[in-house]
Amino acid sequence: TDGVSLIEPTMFQYVASPEVIQVFPSLVSQSGGSTVSVIGLSLCDDAPRCMFGAEGTPAQLLSSSVVTCTTPPHQLGPASVEVNCSNVATKSNVAVMFIADASVSHVTPSEVYAHSSGLVTVFGADFYSSTSLSCRSAGSDVVNAFMVSSTAVLCILPATPPGNMSVEVSNNGIDFSMDTVSVLRVYGPRVHKIDPSSGPTSGGTLVTITFDEIEEFLVEEINFCVFGSVRSLIDKTSAWTCLAPSRSAAAAVEMSLEGKNVYPVNVEFTYFATPTVNRLVPSTGTV
Repeated sequence: TDGVSLIEPTMFQYVASPEVIQVFPSLVSQSGGSTVSVIGLSLCDDAPRCMFGAEGTPAQLLSSSVVTCTTPPHQLGPASVEVNCSNVATKSNVAVMFIADASVSHVTPSEVYAHSSGLVTVFGADFYSSTSLSCRSAGSDVVNAFMVSSTAVLCILPATPPGNMSVEVSNNGIDFSMDTVSVLRVYGPRVHKIDPSSGPTSGGTLVTITFDEIEEFLVEEINFCVFGSVRSLIDKTSAWTCLAPSRSAAAAVEMSLEGKNVYPVNVEFTYFATPTVNRLVPSTGTV
């Protein structure tokens, strides 16, 4: 029109800026190889890469808010985490901490009873205080570990059948030590129940013990019930029975059996206050 060119209007679309919000786990191995999940907003889908500082690894896009990737080897210390594509990159303030790999050397005690939980101390190097500090037993059972120092942690191992059991330690609950220590789970009595399981603080309750399993040598060896820390002689005449000793206050106490060793049996006896009569109403009546 009269030599004037008209340009068709076009749309310019604004999109949310991509952002990393969280990385799990936040503690990773300095040797690399830790699988992490990066959670964010509007993460790109054009051949995404996770950047750990200046080092990048390919990412697998699970959704616009989650990618997974494997960490590269890195020096000890923090590293920022971003998700980059060919045309866009996040600019966030999220980091992971690269830490030394935990290693284990020995454990005490090296024998604990089977069929009940067992407390052990695992010794090694480069243990890191975190809420994810963990022990793994038999290659599958993961439990929380309790930090003693950078060279020792406490683990409560779950009940297992008798036999040797491997134990490993992880600083982040995912990457476990390459080396293991071995704990021998040894035979012990398996108590089915005690009846009754409660009695007055005055003592004298006759408690009967029944078993799921007990080895013959333990039948001969064990002679005492232990209520908390107080022993009571077992009568094996027709069934295993013992008298609950008195106690100063109401409470639930762990029971165990004692012979050459003390055997935890994972049952409790509950003491309640001895009932007393204060008055009787009415106090009179017809003959």
